[in-house]
Amino acid sequence: MSSQTIQTPVRQLIQEKARTYLGVKWRHQGRSKAVGIDCAGLVVLVGSDLRILNYDTTSYQRNAHNDAFVSHFADNLIKKRIADREPGDVLLFRDKLFSCHSAILTTKHGVEHIVHAYATRKKVVEEPLLQDWLDKMSYCFAYKGAEN
Repeated sequence: MSSQTIQTPVRQLIQEKARTYLGVKWRHQGRSKAVGIDCAGLVVLVGSDLRILNYDTTSYQRNAHNDAFVSHFADNLIKKRIADREPGDVLLFRDKLFSCHSAILTTKHGVEHIVHAYATRKKVVEEPLLQDWLDKMSYCFAYKGAEN
């Protein structure tokens, strides 16, 4: 990603909306700020809040056993090359063999970050996109309406 990337207003809104979920409790298949959300729930709720995604499912297991988790994103977002990622995109990460975690790409002070509901942290967090995450990155998608 180029540090010179010009962000469209919708991409800025995606990042801002994702940050409104910071601190929300992690809950598998959760879909509310009051009860908690998981990583897919964050993507769904941000898209729904901004009216750029009209899809949801909770028919996935906590630990992926195949690529079914990916198909939900592929069917409802726009797949793009990881190298072409931009702030506001949805990133998928694999754990061992299969992709089972999602995050929204953000930037802070020109540095890539991710906002994600992270079970290990028990809440939604924003953190730098460090090498550990880059090594696990498996897919990149844009919300419809945020594609260039």
